[in-house]
Amino acid sequence: MSERIIQISKITSNRQVTIPAEIMKKLNLKAGDKTLWIEQNDKIIIRKA
Repeated sequence: MSERIIQISKITSNRQVTIPAEIMKKLNLKAGDKTLWIEQNDKIIIRKA
């Protein structure tokens, strides 16, 4: 499986992260949607809840 960097995000002092527009579009996310953070081996996977 190949990897591609889409964008770098910064974590705020409130532990918030901006999700890049390309990811929002691919996951069909909108403001207020919930996401799942899944640990799998040595990676973290984000999915729409």
